[in-house]
Amino acid sequence: MSHPVCELSIGGRQVSSVFMSRLKSVSVTDNEGVSSDTIDIALNDGNPQAVLPEKGDEIICNLGYTDRGVAFMGRFKVEPVDGTCLPYSLRITGKAADFRSKMKEHKERHWDSTKVKDIVKEIAADHGLSANVADAVGDYEYPWFGQNDASDIHILENLARRHNALFSIKNGKVIFAEKGAG
Repeated sequence: MSHPVCELSIGGRQVSSVFMSRLKSVSVTDNEGVSSDTIDIALNDGNPQAVLPEKGDEIICNLGYTDRGVAFMGRFKVEPVDGTCLPYSLRITGKAADFRSKMKEHKERHWDSTKVKDIVKEIAADHGLSANVADAVGDYEYPWFGQNDASDIHILENLARRHNALFSIKNGKVIFAEKGAG
């Protein structure tokens, strides 16, 4: 019989065994584009002596089933922890850590005879990220493409809209793929 598996690490400490007896739910919301992915962990009124995460700690989450293995769900930064009394419960939330405010700065530049995948890769590299671009959308070549007083995020959204694609930032990568590709 298959059972759900939740592997959690918070602040570099493996907490799955400590939290498992108290775990009520874990949900990960996977958003596209500039909306940050989120995690929400709810714990019941068990052992109050467990080490509580602090704001800014990193959460690494893997979810799956005993017979199918686990999948990496993301890295998140803990937001303020919410505790309630009578009954005691704890709610730990976090947002993905991959968005950089530098990506929102406006700049001007252009590309000549450049494919979409090369534009996306250059923007990703500017922010210390790698890029994973689907050939179906990445192989289109622009004779000229400009960024005029626009942010890198705006340019990625614009390219995605033009090519019926989705873009997102996940685990240090800019993902750029056609809609419906999975």
